[in-house]
Amino acid sequence: MDGEEKCAYAGGIMRRTWFARLYAKDRVEALETCSVCNLPPSVEDRPCAQCVPKRRVARMQQIPAWMRDPENRNDVSTTTLMGGRGSGKTMAVNGYIIPEMLLRPNMRSAFLGPDFKVSVGVAIKGRSGVKTILDAFDPGLIYKWNDVKNIMTLANGAEIACLSSKEPSSIEGPEYHLSWCDELAELLGQGGENCVWRKRLEPGVRLVGDNGEPVRHFMSGTPEATLLIKDLWDSTEAWPDEYEWIQLATRDNIANLDKKKTEKMYREAGDSAFAKQKLEGHLILESPHALLSEADLAEIRVYPGDERYCTPEDCSEVVVVVDANHSSNKKSDECGITILGLHRGKCYVFADASTPGGPKAWGERIIEVLGAFKMIDRVVVEDDKSLVLDVVERVLKDELEAIGRPIKVEPIHHNNRGKKERADPVAVLYQVKRMLHCPDKRVPAWGDFTMLEWQWKSWNPKDPKAKSPDRVDSVVYGGTYFMLTGRQGDSWFMPGG
Repeated sequence: MDGEEKCAYAGGIMRRTWFARLYAKDRVEALETCSVCNLPPSVEDRPCAQCVPKRRVARMQQIPAWMRDPENRNDVSTTTLMGGRGSGKTMAVNGYIIPEMLLRPNMRSAFLGPDFKVSVGVAIKGRSGVKTILDAFDPGLIYKWNDVKNIMTLANGAEIACLSSKEPSSIEGPEYHLSWCDELAELLGQGGENCVWRKRLEPGVRLVGDNGEPVRHFMSGTPEATLLIKDLWDSTEAWPDEYEWIQLATRDNIANLDKKKTEKMYREAGDSAFAKQKLEGHLILESPHALLSEADLAEIRVYPGDERYCTPEDCSEVVVVVDANHSSNKKSDECGITILGLHRGKCYVFADASTPGGPKAWGERIIEVLGAFKMIDRVVVEDDKSLVLDVVERVLKDELEAIGRPIKVEPIHHNNRGKKERADPVAVLYQVKRMLHCPDKRVPAWGDFTMLEWQWKSWNPKDPKAKSPDRVDSVVYGGTYFMLTGRQGDSWFMPGG
């Protein structure tokens, strides 16, 4: 047989037996039809124990029918598999992808991970990886593996390109039939304008197969409170015909794991949040260590008709607050830019104009804010002794001629306090309803507080590796400026000065 015929033969067997990686090469033929009960192992009610595979994917009934049987096609484009440790996520995805690639010559797939350790080390070379499975079945199914480009080519010309979120530029360009994004919570670029999946990989997966199979995206990992995972959860609720969410638990795959160790993990974890998330695959949308909960935020949202409602024009003072970054590198944090006002002893957050990018990007955004909010006469910025204040002043000084009114750049000092110590008193102001979210729609995109509130709910200040909550930092500086400290600074920039 030539390479294409060999792949088609192997793909047919794998499709019928689902996870042929579970079987030694010399047992594949026997598994096609059991010699005792004369039934293929794909039949659900098997009277013969001999044709039950030694290893089974986690909770087979939880896996969508279209993944198990190509005749059950539907229009779902994105399948998210969230599961605990050892729950069979990788095996479940590969159980669909491998036969599909063997049966479709020249098919192109993209495997995206936080880094190449995941996209190559787990998805390709790991215990349940593509190379491991194919080598166990027949090494001749793989034509070559390119260690430089991290691309695997099968004997029928199908390709698997491994990608890393640490190198987002490499994701753009090629088009694919299918994508798999693993370890979602660890991806760099989780959401908004800088989402590495939404903005880079997803648009490139658009090559529909000749067999009528729609474009497919697979997302997998341990459920954590990140922007991309929340976005997929919300999309599943909003568009169930296009998105589906599969929850897998470690216990359901216990037949393939060390039973004693697994039971010990459950016993030690008890009913904790760790057990629910890391073992049972539950999505916990709020960090147990977050300074504000959804219940807190629900109390401080203000809309027209509420007696607390006001506009920026009603305020005695309105400022734009900047939590600036130093770098123009696309991997850097966002620049938190929020518009806050003071009215009758309360601090109102009117807009969130945060943006990715360096000084040029956030300098232009600040100018846009000053143009939209004519009453603003000052920019409040963190003075962290790291020249950020000087950068803000230099960037704005070159741009403020177009504003035509005096603008003051005023520093807010944090006295070397950590992020939690700075945020705690502002969180208390939220809880006593002296900090309010009152979205101003003059620039519609800035009136959406979804990501700001998400950072409040998901940020774990006890985790030293947690991503900096730039939007929260900006609001914290604004709340501190209006409610907790006196005014400082004396840097007025006059048009023409």
